[in-house]
Amino acid sequence: VIELLENSEIFTPGRVAFNDPFDCRVEFSYGATREQKVDWLVRVLTGSDFKRQPSEAREAAEREVDNPGDTLVSRQRDFKAQMQSHIDEYGICSLSKVPDSILMWAHYARSHRGICIEFSSGDLVRSLGEPDRVRYDTTYPAINLYTDGDRTAYEKVFLRKAKEWEYEHEWRVLIREG
Repeated sequence: VIELLENSEIFTPGRVAFNDPFDCRVEFSYGATREQKVDWLVRVLTGSDFKRQPSEAREAAEREVDNPGDTLVSRQRDFKAQMQSHIDEYGICSLSKVPDSILMWAHYARSHRGICIEFSSGDLVRSLGEPDRVRYDTTYPAINLYTDGDRTAYEKVFLRKAKEWEYEHEWRVLIREG
Protein backbone atom coordinates (compact mmCIF):
# COMPACT_ATOMS: atom_id res chain seq x y z
CA VAL A 1 0.00 0.00 0.00
CA ILE A 2 2.86 2.39 0.81
CA GLU A 3 4.41 1.81 -2.63
CA LEU A 4 1.06 2.63 -4.23
CA LEU A 5 0.47 5.79 -2.25
CA GLU A 6 4.03 7.16 -2.18
CA ASN A 7 5.37 6.03 -5.56
CA SER A 8 2.23 5.31 -7.61
CA GLU A 9 3.39 1.69 -8.00
CA ILE A 10 0.97 -1.20 -8.01
CA PHE A 11 1.82 -4.85 -7.33
CA THR A 12 1.06 -7.15 -10.26
CA PRO A 13 1.84 -10.74 -9.30
CA GLY A 14 2.25 -13.52 -11.81
CA ARG A 15 -0.10 -16.49 -11.91
CA VAL A 16 2.08 -18.62 -9.64
CA ALA A 17 1.31 -16.26 -6.73
CA PHE A 18 -2.45 -16.76 -7.09
CA ASN A 19 -4.48 -18.78 -4.60
CA ASP A 20 -6.17 -20.69 -7.45
CA PRO A 21 -3.72 -23.21 -8.96
CA PHE A 22 -5.89 -23.47 -12.08
CA ASP A 23 -5.81 -19.75 -12.82
CA CYS A 24 -4.04 -18.95 -16.13
CA ARG A 25 -3.19 -22.59 -16.75
CA VAL A 26 -2.90 -23.60 -20.39
CA GLU A 27 -4.89 -26.54 -21.67
CA PHE A 28 -5.30 -27.36 -25.34
CA SER A 29 -7.83 -29.17 -27.46
CA TYR A 30 -6.79 -30.48 -30.85
CA GLY A 31 -10.00 -31.01 -32.84
CA ALA A 32 -9.63 -29.52 -36.29
CA THR A 33 -9.90 -30.27 -39.96
CA ARG A 34 -6.85 -31.39 -41.90
CA GLU A 35 -6.57 -27.95 -43.52
CA GLN A 36 -6.69 -26.15 -40.16
CA LYS A 37 -3.89 -28.36 -38.86
CA VAL A 38 -1.82 -27.76 -42.00
CA ASP A 39 -2.37 -23.98 -41.78
CA TRP A 40 -1.25 -23.97 -38.12
CA LEU A 41 1.83 -26.01 -38.89
CA VAL A 42 2.72 -23.73 -41.83
CA ARG A 43 2.60 -20.76 -39.41
CA VAL A 44 4.92 -22.66 -37.04
CA LEU A 45 7.35 -23.68 -39.79
CA THR A 46 7.54 -20.19 -41.33
CA GLY A 47 7.92 -18.54 -37.90
CA SER A 48 11.10 -17.23 -36.35
CA ASP A 49 12.24 -20.64 -35.05
CA PHE A 50 12.20 -22.40 -38.44
CA LYS A 51 12.06 -19.66 -41.11
CA ARG A 52 11.08 -21.99 -43.92
CA GLN A 53 9.72 -20.65 -47.18
CA PRO A 54 5.89 -20.89 -47.37
CA SER A 55 5.80 -23.45 -50.21
CA GLU A 56 8.39 -25.68 -48.51
CA ALA A 57 6.57 -25.27 -45.18
CA ARG A 58 3.21 -26.24 -46.71
CA GLU A 59 4.65 -29.43 -48.21
CA ALA A 60 6.32 -30.37 -44.91
CA ALA A 61 3.14 -29.55 -42.96
CA GLU A 62 0.98 -31.68 -45.22
CA ARG A 63 3.37 -34.64 -44.86
CA GLU A 64 3.42 -34.24 -41.09
CA VAL A 65 -0.37 -33.96 -40.75
CA ASP A 66 -0.98 -36.87 -43.11
CA ASN A 67 1.53 -39.04 -41.24
CA PRO A 68 1.23 -37.86 -37.63
CA GLY A 69 3.84 -39.20 -35.33
CA ASP A 70 6.12 -38.11 -32.58
CA THR A 71 7.06 -34.89 -34.39
CA LEU A 72 3.54 -33.41 -34.36
CA VAL A 73 2.98 -34.43 -30.74
CA SER A 74 6.36 -32.96 -29.84
CA ARG A 75 5.46 -29.68 -31.59
CA GLN A 76 2.18 -29.51 -29.68
CA ARG A 77 3.96 -30.14 -26.37
CA ASP A 78 6.64 -27.55 -27.17
CA PHE A 79 4.03 -24.97 -28.16
CA LYS A 80 2.18 -25.51 -24.88
CA ALA A 81 5.39 -25.05 -22.88
CA GLN A 82 6.28 -21.91 -24.87
CA MET A 83 2.83 -20.47 -24.29
CA GLN A 84 2.95 -21.13 -20.53
CA SER A 85 6.37 -19.50 -20.40
CA HIS A 86 5.00 -16.50 -22.30
CA ILE A 87 2.06 -16.25 -19.87
CA ASP A 88 4.51 -16.24 -16.98
CA GLU A 89 6.04 -13.02 -18.38
CA TYR A 90 2.94 -11.09 -17.28
CA GLY A 91 1.89 -9.62 -13.98
CA ILE A 92 -1.83 -9.35 -13.38
CA CYS A 93 -3.52 -6.43 -11.71
CA SER A 94 -6.72 -7.88 -10.26
CA LEU A 95 -9.52 -5.46 -9.47
CA SER A 96 -13.05 -5.82 -8.18
CA LYS A 97 -16.20 -3.75 -8.21
CA VAL A 98 -17.17 -5.23 -4.84
CA PRO A 99 -15.56 -3.44 -1.86
CA ASP A 100 -17.69 -5.05 0.83
CA SER A 101 -17.51 -8.81 0.20
CA ILE A 102 -16.72 -10.69 3.41
CA LEU A 103 -14.99 -13.44 1.43
CA MET A 104 -12.85 -10.90 -0.42
CA TRP A 105 -11.79 -9.32 2.87
CA ALA A 106 -10.97 -12.76 4.29
CA HIS A 107 -8.97 -13.86 1.23
CA TYR A 108 -7.18 -10.68 0.23
CA ALA A 109 -7.06 -8.26 3.17
CA ARG A 110 -5.04 -10.25 5.70
CA SER A 111 -8.11 -11.60 7.46
CA HIS A 112 -10.05 -8.34 7.51
CA ARG A 113 -7.11 -6.19 8.68
CA GLY A 114 -6.26 -4.64 5.28
CA ILE A 115 -7.67 -1.70 3.42
CA CYS A 116 -9.61 -1.25 0.21
CA ILE A 117 -8.51 1.43 -2.25
CA GLU A 118 -10.89 2.79 -4.86
CA PHE A 119 -9.50 3.85 -8.23
CA SER A 120 -10.97 6.31 -10.67
CA SER A 121 -11.52 4.29 -13.83
CA GLY A 122 -10.18 7.12 -16.01
CA ASP A 123 -6.93 7.38 -14.05
CA LEU A 124 -6.58 3.62 -13.99
CA VAL A 125 -7.02 3.28 -17.75
CA ARG A 126 -4.53 6.09 -18.42
CA SER A 127 -1.97 4.47 -16.12
CA LEU A 128 -2.39 0.74 -16.76
CA GLY A 129 -4.71 0.21 -19.70
CA GLU A 130 -8.31 -0.88 -20.12
CA PRO A 131 -9.34 -3.65 -17.68
CA ASP A 132 -11.03 -6.78 -19.03
CA ARG A 133 -13.87 -8.48 -17.18
CA VAL A 134 -13.26 -12.03 -15.96
CA ARG A 135 -15.89 -14.63 -16.85
CA TYR A 136 -16.74 -17.55 -14.60
CA ASP A 137 -17.50 -21.00 -15.97
CA THR A 138 -18.42 -24.45 -14.70
CA THR A 139 -15.94 -26.05 -17.11
CA TYR A 140 -12.27 -25.29 -17.62
CA PRO A 141 -11.71 -23.75 -21.07
CA ALA A 142 -9.24 -25.31 -23.47
CA ILE A 143 -7.56 -23.40 -26.27
CA ASN A 144 -8.01 -25.07 -29.61
CA LEU A 145 -4.46 -25.07 -30.87
CA TYR A 146 -5.55 -24.96 -34.49
CA THR A 147 -8.61 -22.73 -34.58
CA ASP A 148 -8.54 -20.22 -31.69
CA GLY A 149 -7.10 -16.83 -32.55
CA ASP A 150 -4.98 -14.70 -30.25
CA ARG A 151 -7.90 -12.83 -28.62
CA THR A 152 -9.81 -16.05 -27.90
CA ALA A 153 -6.69 -17.68 -26.45
CA TYR A 154 -6.05 -14.58 -24.32
CA GLU A 155 -9.59 -14.64 -22.95
CA LYS A 156 -9.47 -18.38 -22.20
CA VAL A 157 -6.16 -18.11 -20.34
CA PHE A 158 -6.41 -14.79 -18.53
CA LEU A 159 -10.13 -14.05 -18.29
CA ARG A 160 -11.72 -17.36 -17.28
CA LYS A 161 -12.03 -18.71 -13.76
CA ALA A 162 -14.07 -21.37 -12.02
CA LYS A 163 -17.64 -20.47 -11.10
CA GLU A 164 -16.71 -20.70 -7.40
CA TRP A 165 -14.75 -17.43 -7.74
CA GLU A 166 -17.69 -15.48 -9.16
CA TYR A 167 -18.19 -13.52 -5.93
CA GLU A 168 -15.00 -11.60 -6.82
CA HIS A 169 -16.52 -9.80 -9.83
CA GLU A 170 -12.95 -9.48 -11.05
CA TRP A 171 -11.51 -7.27 -13.76
CA ARG A 172 -7.90 -7.65 -14.92
CA VAL A 173 -5.14 -5.62 -16.48
CA LEU A 174 -2.04 -7.46 -17.72
CA ILE A 175 1.36 -5.86 -17.30
CA ARG A 176 4.32 -7.32 -19.19
CA GLU A 177 7.20 -7.67 -16.75
CA GLY A 178 10.67 -6.48 -17.58
